[in-house]
Amino acid sequence: MSKNYDKILEEYKELCDEEEDVNKELEINEIEKEQTNACKHWLRKVGEMKKDVKGLEEKYKKSFSCLCGLCPFFRLVKLGGRIVKKTEKVRNLKAESNNIRSLMVQKAPAPHITNPTNKISEFPSLEENVKELQDCLIVENLKRICVLGPIGVGKSTIMNRLHQTMKGSKMFEIVFLIAVGRKRNERYIQQELLKRLQIKPKKFSDEQRKSIIHEQLKNRSYLLLLDEVFSKIDLEEIGINDEHKGKVVFASRYLDVCEQADEQIEVKRLSNMDAQNMFWEKVGVHLKDNPHIKREAELIIKFCSGNPYLIKLIGNHLASKARVPATNGTDPAI
Repeated sequence: MSKNYDKILEEYKELCDEEEDVNKELEINEIEKEQTNACKHWLRKVGEMKKDVKGLEEKYKKSFSCLCGLCPFFRLVKLGGRIVKKTEKVRNLKAESNNIRSLMVQKAPAPHITNPTNKISEFPSLEENVKELQDCLIVENLKRICVLGPIGVGKSTIMNRLHQTMKGSKMFEIVFLIAVGRKRNERYIQQELLKRLQIKPKKFSDEQRKSIIHEQLKNRSYLLLLDEVFSKIDLEEIGINDEHKGKVVFASRYLDVCEQADEQIEVKRLSNMDAQNMFWEKVGVHLKDNPHIKREAELIIKFCSGNPYLIKLIGNHLASKARVPATNGTDPAI
């Protein structure tokens, strides 16, 4: 039974990695794309599966605690059978993820915004990071720029803001934004570039793709934004080199990725004022002056240490609690 248990844990970990990749892609593309019902359904099924696997994990651990007390044999056989069946379901659910990314649909066009660079962000400390990147892009000899920071600090938000801003400027002819992710490589980046360049994805060899991309971009001013980079990327293998007029910006949580960059920008955490504003924006500004939760709110904001992801996560959770109707005639507690 131990081999079957190890197998389900292996499949479960891979499923969790797939879920993380899908969520990250949704986050990266939130400006232009949205989930389909099929995508939401898959994520919901993954959530349910995670609960089931945790339940089996607890039962498995308990089975060892009673082995010395001669745990009934038929219970162990039954548990082993459940683990085998659940492993197959986890594997099938993981396989379904291959269709999920193609089931993200384009959002309806947003209303045209004139001069989008007037106000890049509602949070000045995030805006400072974007402004620093814009300043680097002006410097001619800075071809490779790395945006470094821990998970949840706002790298993807900054890359999206930069993408939005640069698309509305005349600095570059074409701006690419590609979410690389944990399991993607140079070939995936090539395929995404070819799509944007409106070249039909025929069965090109790696060398052919490299040559096509090089020829297409060598005389163009372009900006390539690579988000969620987990390992070093060989730009030469993609078809991008220093002879090009273009520039590349990486976003990563790993320092070794930044070793190939000409300039490194470490993402600053939100200022205390921005952290408070983001928290109350998520929870509800109408609760800001509530004396019953003021102290707890201050502690939560301090705990988040200016990390936007944590602030949004906790803020959304508290907002959902606050929306539950009160049953005793008093304000709902957070």
